Amino acid sequence: MLDKLKKHWVWGVIAAPFLLMIFLHLGIAVSEYTGFNFNIEGINAADWFMFAGSYLGGAITLGGVVLTLKHERKVHQHQISIDAINREKELLVSAISKLDFYSISIIYNHFRELEITNTGYRGVEVAEIQRRISEIQRTVNEQLIVITANTEVYANMTQQCSGCKTPCGLSKTCGEFREIYDRISKDLYETLSLLSQHIEQCETNVMKDAVIRQYQLENAQCAPGQPLPHPPEELRIAESLKTDVSQNITKLRESTNRMAGYTQREIPQLVNLAREYHIIRSKNAERVCFSEKTR
Repeated sequence: MLDKLKKHWVWGVIAAPFLLMIFLHLGIAVSEYTGFNFNIEGINAADWFMFAGSYLGGAITLGGVVLTLKHERKVHQHQISIDAINREKELLVSAISKLDFYSISIIYNHFRELEITNTGYRGVEVAEIQRRISEIQRTVNEQLIVITANTEVYANMTQQCSGCKTPCGLSKTCGEFREIYDRISKDLYETLSLLSQHIEQCETNVMKDAVIRQYQLENAQCAPGQPLPHPPEELRIAESLKTDVSQNITKLRESTNRMAGYTQREIPQLVNLAREYHIIRSKNAERVCFSEKTR
């Protein structure tokens, strides 16, 4: 409706001087044949022609100014859109780069190198490793929130794309990005949780080993002929309370190998999809801002 009003206004400005000329000639004709002159006294045809010419020239100048301002506004809007799209690309690349798959093997090997004292691991050292695990998990969650809130990758495009006459492939690109990113980030998070659990179980087992060694020492110090303070059954029960961590070790090794594959396959795919997302979004921004060029 607004576009129709604008077109009518433009045609009205252009037609105004020609309508004035028609009324002028009608006035002259009426004056010649009837003697009744409803034109302004002292204003002849030359004056009206000069007025019409000035009016038309001003209208053309004003139209040029309006078109220039309109174009500048579109250029400004396009630049704002491109800046926002560039920031989205930076966020996506940042989220991809912060998927730290090497951290699992690094932290696991660091934990294996910790010194075991008579009472178990040093609590400060284990707490530092657990802190590093929690920090990486926090980063994974944080980056997912950032790209969900600040990009269109996780937006629901079903309604927008259903009525689109010029499919751009953005929905497909976003879907592929989500599938890969969700899968490997979830795998990373869950593997870190497994590593944290493994460390806790190992720490508990080491503490139980320390208790068993203390039991064995007390038994060794028992005087001959005296009943043992900790009979063999008690030692077997204490040993049975330890957690079997062999399955954890197997799963962590499998995860480490799987993560190495991500850096060779999934990460390059995500980078290419982020680049494709940026290109499509940029083209769409140009099409929206300069729709007359794409018709």
